Amino acid sequence: MTEMKIIARIRTELPEKFGVPRQSGLVPQLRARVVFEPGYRNPDAVRGLEDFSHIWLIWQFSQAVREDWSPTVRPPRLGGNRRMGVFATRSPFRPNAMGLSSVQLDRVELDPQLGPVLHVRGADLMDGTPIFDIKPYLAYTDSHPQATGGFTDGLAHAPLTVDCARSLLAQLTAEGCRAMMVQADVSQQDQVTAMVRQVEETFGPVSLLVNNAGVAGQALFQDITPELWHRYFSVNVDGAFYCIRAALPHMLRQQSGCILNVSSMWGQVGASCEAAYSATKGAILALTKALAQELGPSGIRVNAVAPGVIQTDMCAHVDPAVMESLRQQTPIERLGTPEDIARAMVYLADAEFVTGQVLPVNGGFVIT
Repeated sequence: MTEMKIIARIRTELPEKFGVPRQSGLVPQLRARVVFEPGYRNPDAVRGLEDFSHIWLIWQFSQAVREDWSPTVRPPRLGGNRRMGVFATRSPFRPNAMGLSSVQLDRVELDPQLGPVLHVRGADLMDGTPIFDIKPYLAYTDSHPQATGGFTDGLAHAPLTVDCARSLLAQLTAEGCRAMMVQADVSQQDQVTAMVRQVEETFGPVSLLVNNAGVAGQALFQDITPELWHRYFSVNVDGAFYCIRAALPHMLRQQSGCILNVSSMWGQVGASCEAAYSATKGAILALTKALAQELGPSGIRVNAVAPGVIQTDMCAHVDPAVMESLRQQTPIERLGTPEDIARAMVYLADAEFVTGQVLPVNGGFVIT
């Protein structure tokens, strides 16, 4: 068998597997460089490549090279609970530890020392990954809009969307504030890592982190599917985990910081027909108290707000009669507003001698 030759290596900001996107293109803003090995730095080899918008990279799973292989594997997208044929997955545990990625080609640079260097975006590779071959992406033959995705089709979920009026950004800027908008699906670790990196490049280390992304809904417990259960936890709990993990290294180096988590009054007492949501918000309370003890000696405070019924888009689908009933059950006889939660957040952000606490903001609906 002819030995595969390494023609290049990719240079990224991801020195380890942690944080690497699970597929190419998931984090389009992630930039990388393809640097050819000395024997392949002839500019003629890439002549015409700059006319293509995307390229294929054929590379080696350098962290998973092994003598044996497995005919079946447990795909992470299936929770590790089902086995599939290795050739029906993109697992590294295959006879030849090779991967295939489609990336966007920004430009071809002719470096005096390194020769032609390919600047790409959307790579899903760790720094230093060996590359065996590069081929142009041909839209007329490589793109198949009607293609099916096997077991992944049933697991696909719509990405989270966030509406943030540009007028608010303009208003903050006009008032002398430094502000920016960054969008990410917090249930996806790679997107969170890229988001935090982008913020840090603009503003420096994160000193105040607010974990307020969440999903909710109502269902009888026996009607909650495993997919729905995992979706709630992936956003409400994993999202907080990924954000804290991404922002924490700088806080530890600075020996200061503040983390504010958004729970719910249902995380304190539970709610009928909202078992999944209540479970996630209870987990946030436990995480808050545990981290407060762990990070306190490092000068990092961790607190949580437990909102009651707040008039936000999350409640937009609730019947108006139900909302009125909830208002009547609230001792101060009104529903909460986002401003109520914001004021509580500002207090906790400034309270230097408060950590490990849960601040209920529910108008007296739940008194514990």
